[in-house]
Amino acid sequence: MTTNLATRAARPNAQALIRKLGVGIALLLMMLIFSLASEHFLTQGNLTNVLTQVTINLILATGMTFVILIGGIDLSVGSVLALTAVIAGTVITAPGLSPGMAILFAIGAAIVVGLVCGVLNGAISALWGLPSFIITLGMLNVARGTALEFTDAKAIYNFPEAFSYVGSILVFGVPILFLVAVALVAVAWFVLSHTVFGRMIYAIGNNEEAVRLAGHPVALYKIGAFAVCGICAGLAAVIYMARLGIASPIAGVAFELDAIAAVIIGGTSLSGGKGSVIGTLFGALIIGVLANGLILLGLSDFEGCAAIPVAAHFPFSPGVGRCRRQRRGRFRPRAQARGCCRGESRHARERRRPRHACRRGPRHGFPTRSVPQPRQPRKCRPRQHAGVRDGCRR
Repeated sequence: MTTNLATRAARPNAQALIRKLGVGIALLLMMLIFSLASEHFLTQGNLTNVLTQVTINLILATGMTFVILIGGIDLSVGSVLALTAVIAGTVITAPGLSPGMAILFAIGAAIVVGLVCGVLNGAISALWGLPSFIITLGMLNVARGTALEFTDAKAIYNFPEAFSYVGSILVFGVPILFLVAVALVAVAWFVLSHTVFGRMIYAIGNNEEAVRLAGHPVALYKIGAFAVCGICAGLAAVIYMARLGIASPIAGVAFELDAIAAVIIGGTSLSGGKGSVIGTLFGALIIGVLANGLILLGLSDFEGCAAIPVAAHFPFSPGVGRCRRQRRGRFRPRAQARGCCRGESRHARERRRPRHACRRGPRHGFPTRSVPQPRQPRKCRPRQHAGVRDGCRR
């Protein structure tokens, strides 16, 4: 009996561990398949190219994780990237500034513009009670139109050589831009796991009303989540400029879709309250490896666009298995599956009262029914007074 209980207790832990490691296992299997299918996949040049291509999506997905964890969504990160890129490009090419000061001012301008856009999204959504989908969809058009109007639909280039050189630095064969993105993921993991702000992000995604009733400023935390997403969009714009040496007002088209896909593939729930940035890292790597592997296999751009969503979302999304188990009825509450009183409605309990006694006791609404006991024989008393015959009173 003890062995069975221990096995049942260990089974959920094993399933949770498999779900957490499933994305990493899928990434390794995908790399193994592409390495067997193409001899150029595991070359140093190709792997460096994959990590470089993944960097921008990883930074955007890191900020998107904060927003999705609170149950929201941000569709404006691609357009905000374009707006911050053109403003940072204007600052970095401004005359009269030394290259070092121009780079610092450009990075600061990109972060500030992204922060302002994120705060606007969060404030309007949280204070006015509007869906973040609608608010960020509006910001998508506003930021894109502002970028086009600001530059007259022209690209900005001729950046300082030191800034363009940073985008090509390799550290032990790994692009420094990817190391910056990994450092950002580590900071985001620490914030979500070891700070009050991170705990509140998870709590709001699980039960926003409970957090509000507990006295916490829900609107402030929501604004903070969108602000983090905006800052990540600004940093992604700087990485984009350092990598390509150009700031274009049409940059970042559909980048938000890749960022959302990386977050969901990494195991974060769209309803909020569940997920991690480590899973987002693996999700972004899966998308990058899959796109690169399909190109090496000779698929055209149109075939690759059709194959990437099917191959990335369906097999590796944790929500697929959950939906299947729900359809099979495996996610019913335990009390309801046993037919016990706790899993039933009040009317069902009333109907069952005459013929059912809950084993859990009277605190669930049912008095424990006394089980008739076998009649015990009367004990004989010693002869102490008159009227007693043969040791038993008549």
